[in-house]
Amino acid sequence: MFGTDAEAKAVQALQRTLTTYCSEDGPSYQEWAASNARSKKQKTDFRIRLLIAASAGLALIVPMLIMTLHRTKLTSLLTTSFFVIAVAIVLAYVMEDAQNKDIVAATAAYAAVLVVFVGTAMTPSG
Repeated sequence: MFGTDAEAKAVQALQRTLTTYCSEDGPSYQEWAASNARSKKQKTDFRIRLLIAASAGLALIVPMLIMTLHRTKLTSLLTTSFFVIAVAIVLAYVMEDAQNKDIVAATAAYAAVLVVFVGTAMTPSG
């Protein structure tokens, strides 16, 4: 167990060491700490964007696979309805700062893509 004095002295010693190490033709401790914080934020932001991109791709690919593998009108309508409702719920939860019209527009655009796929998949070929 360290007391407040011991912790403060340890932090000061670490700062002195880092300042000495970083000041030799390199960034200062404050610059190094700020750069490290930016780097962590950039990594976190990238992971979030990657998760959103993967989710968006799956939200389009999975229903199309289901409708392609099971070519019935009922399967297409149920799959489209289920995924549109699921995406609407996810958007409402994730888009905290968005206005209602933004969520409706995003859901409508997603539904339009799936409906076009249903329309083209149900058209008899030949």
